[in-house]
Amino acid sequence: MKNTLIATTLTILLLPSLASAELNYNAVHVNQATTTYRNGDKDLKELSIGISKSFSPRAYLQASFANARQATPWIYGDRIVSSVSLGAGYHSMLMEDTDAIVEAHATLGSSKWGGASESANGYDVGIGIRTVILPGLEGAVSWVQARTSNGPVASSDMFPRAQFGYSFLPQLQVTMGLDLKPDETLRLGFRYFY
Repeated sequence: MKNTLIATTLTILLLPSLASAELNYNAVHVNQATTTYRNGDKDLKELSIGISKSFSPRAYLQASFANARQATPWIYGDRIVSSVSLGAGYHSMLMEDTDAIVEAHATLGSSKWGGASESANGYDVGIGIRTVILPGLEGAVSWVQARTSNGPVASSDMFPRAQFGYSFLPQLQVTMGLDLKPDETLRLGFRYFY
């Protein structure tokens, strides 16, 4: 997975830019994510759609819906996870086309398999930097503290998160992100700026 991220990043860096370099926090995004578990469990495949909207010059709100499926060896069938996430962020310009960002999200969800259902709730807080690397190519890195509970089991993780976006049209980006938790999550998607 890390080799895929490196190869894709290098490919994006070598492509010519078609769009102007400017940070925008008003966007709609669609992502396909795959979480690979180190313990040998099957991958969790997720599809999400979300929106972010500035409500002041430095602050923005975020909302997303996700649906995920994980194949299981159990007779009860696959595990299905659905969630809604609401959040807010704040950005402050460090220099031209580079912002310091702080974000927080609360997630309400459910995990179902074999007729049973459990809550899958949590929150995360992140701090990082978002910047224009080259015209048309932006990147963001952050350090995230996340806490999740799935039924009676709760876990807490701190991990780095990286995301890149390449604008192949002025308002449309192809995106790629990676969470380096104990279990890696690779996200690929599109972001439309409005």
